[in-house]
Amino acid sequence: MATIILRDAGSLTSPGATAKGSPLTNLEVDNNFSNLNITSGVLTNLTTTAKSNLVVAINELVTSNSTQNTQITLITTNLATTNGNIGVLSGLTTSNTGNLVSAVNELNASSGVAASTYGGSTQIPVVVVNAKGRITSAANTSVTFGTAITDDTTTNATLYLTLTGSTTGLITTANVSSSKLFFNPSTGLLTSTDYNSSSDITLKEDIVDIKSALDTIKQLQGKSFTWKDGGAKGYGLIAQEVEKIIPDIVTTSNGIKGINYINIIAFLIEAVKDLSSQVDQLKK
Repeated sequence: MATIILRDAGSLTSPGATAKGSPLTNLEVDNNFSNLNITSGVLTNLTTTAKSNLVVAINELVTSNSTQNTQITLITTNLATTNGNIGVLSGLTTSNTGNLVSAVNELNASSGVAASTYGGSTQIPVVVVNAKGRITSAANTSVTFGTAITDDTTTNATLYLTLTGSTTGLITTANVSSSKLFFNPSTGLLTSTDYNSSSDITLKEDIVDIKSALDTIKQLQGKSFTWKDGGAKGYGLIAQEVEKIIPDIVTTSNGIKGINYINIIAFLIEAVKDLSSQVDQLKK
């Protein structure tokens, strides 16, 4: 069996040192190896697809540079993460350990923005995402929903009323009728093919017959006039005059009085019946 005898060269890091001339003690051997300067430069070409391999490789590195030791500790710490996406480190090649630390820190899933509830009736959430796809900030921003309403009384064009089939919840669909229901702002004319007024007995109470309908109709005075807005010719009644005779069919909205002409039909029917009765008596 061959015997290997190590002799002191003074210092493995001191060129020109002379040999000791006798076998080295265990302490001398340990001291000589401790004087070796081994750098972490092997990271330059380190390429692996396995996280564990990278951790093992870093743990095996021995260096006398305290700064590099700190960076290696940071790399190892950041590799210990539950983020399954850590595999993107495969193929990472750099000679700058600072770049590697920065890359791993960006992948650390524990430093993301905390989950919160954003948005509201007048706010929307704005989320900022960095180049690596991670959310860096999130906040509410006030917004105005919908479209501003314009008080239009001059447009001489057909506008369509928006209709929906929903009475509760959110409107998911909207419809218009291009030929059966439309409105012209400049004339104030609302056009529909037909109109049905609700008149079911189940909707009414305190029902009584109209008396002296002919006397009431005789007090009403039909008028012809010209509308100030648009100059169109019109025929009808004056609300202030009708209010003195049948106040229940006159309403006021935004300071403007209006007449529910449909209600007058009931008076006309009873007035005609009164006239018919009088004619029948004259015939006799």
